[in-house]
Amino acid sequence: DSEQQLNEPLFHLLGNSEINSQDGLLKHALSKRLGGLAQQCYFDRLLIAFWSKNYGEAAHYAEKYRECHQMLHFPDMFQTFYLGISAFRLARLEDGKSREWEIVGKDALLKYQTYVKFSDWNWENKMLLL
Repeated sequence: DSEQQLNEPLFHLLGNSEINSQDGLLKHALSKRLGGLAQQCYFDRLLIAFWSKNYGEAAHYAEKYRECHQMLHFPDMFQTFYLGISAFRLARLEDGKSREWEIVGKDALLKYQTYVKFSDWNWENKMLLL
C-alpha cells in the first residue's frame, strides 16, 4: 500500500525490524515512552480521521494526543482546533453525549479566544470557525 511505501525509508532509518508500519511505530513509541513520537503518530491519525469526516475517531485521537502531552508545541493549537470542530459536530449528531461534546467544543473555543489575544491575524479565523 502507498502509506507503507512512503514510510519504508523512515522505518529503515530507525533500524528496528519490528517497526514496519505506523502501528508498529506507535507501539514502539509507547513501549519506549517516547511521548513526542507517540504524539506525532496520534496527530497524524487525527488529521486523517478529521479530513475523512470521521469525527468520532478524530476526537479519540485528539484525546490520545493530549494524554501524551509533554509541553506546548505548535501542533497543539491545531489539535485543539480539530478537536473543537469534531466535538461541535458530534454534539449535533449524538444525543446521549451531546452535552459532553458541547463542553469539549466550548473549551476549545475558550483556548482560541486566548490565542487570538496574542496573535489575532493568525488565530482569529480558526476561532470564528469554531
